[in-house]
Amino acid sequence: MMIRKKIFKSLLISILLTGCAKDDWTTFGNNLKNNNISYVNVKIPLNINNVIQLDGPIASRILKKDDKIFVMAGSTAVCLNENTLEKIWDYKFSSSIITTPSISSKLIVIGTTDGSISAHNYKDGKFKWRFSAYAPITTNILYDNGLWFIPSEDNNVYAIDNNGIKKWKEKLETNVTGLALNKESLYPITLKGTLRKFKTKTGEKEDEFSSATLVKSVPVITEYGIIITGYLSTLILIDETNFTKINEVTIGSRIISSVSSIGNLCYVGTLDGQVICYEIPDFKIKWRQMFNIPFSSSPVITKNCLILVSSNGVIFALDKQNGSTLWQGKIAGNVFNGVLVTKKGIYIGTSEGKLFYLN
Repeated sequence: MMIRKKIFKSLLISILLTGCAKDDWTTFGNNLKNNNISYVNVKIPLNINNVIQLDGPIASRILKKDDKIFVMAGSTAVCLNENTLEKIWDYKFSSSIITTPSISSKLIVIGTTDGSISAHNYKDGKFKWRFSAYAPITTNILYDNGLWFIPSEDNNVYAIDNNGIKKWKEKLETNVTGLALNKESLYPITLKGTLRKFKTKTGEKEDEFSSATLVKSVPVITEYGIIITGYLSTLILIDETNFTKINEVTIGSRIISSVSSIGNLCYVGTLDGQVICYEIPDFKIKWRQMFNIPFSSSPVITKNCLILVSSNGVIFALDKQNGSTLWQGKIAGNVFNGVLVTKKGIYIGTSEGKLFYLN
């Protein structure tokens, strides 16, 4: 029973939202800066085109590479055809997957709650190698320049090469709730709100900032600095170069998702149903909307609108400039992670194991 409670707690902590990639990238839902941008136009109104039932709750982000959609459902990794949602391959693990995998040009690397880190050919699912962290993997995995960066609940961050060999390991004071990466620096944030900066190649610590706030989401790298989101309603903007605080704002509502950011704007949803657009670096409110339903996933910024999904499955397309509702819909189920937005449409996973495709 205690194990189940711990996993559920880890699931809540790992409700993370990374953004979609630029047009010329091949992977969507796997952005290193976590700024939650998808450079596509969303055609509204949206209609439910397909729904499939998978074997377990979808607790992590849905990814896309080439014409393939990758969904982690319970303890099974599933690869689907983007157009038909027909299964291409699947792989059953011995424990649950509650965090977002990462994909390179050849591999998909997946972490599970028993501490197993497994690499597979992303095209056919063929097993390549396994590494054990001996503690649950409950937050996002990142890949860059031949290294996989993986935090585990033993308070370590691991850097593993493409052959499954550990290159370095750094221990932090408590659980890591998210990673971001920019250039040759890795930014892990801990549950206690300490943001660190490591060299990606060696693991050498470059800097540290203590926010003294509880953090349950990933750091987000913006044009103006790094934003960390305090669970008890605080947004903090940190200078990426000298690691000092630029600004801070208190919202007044709990937040378990990261912000989304483009240019001088950032967007955030709260557990009491607020959606707020701030101008950064001043954190001046540009607009605020109240929907009275909880948001546990980050907004997705697209070319023509802002897409949000509430915890109880209400979908919103909002005007990015004033927050007005352009379209609203509903799916059946609870959503503890956001949406994947691609040129083909929108994919949403639920805790009941259903995958919705809307276009």
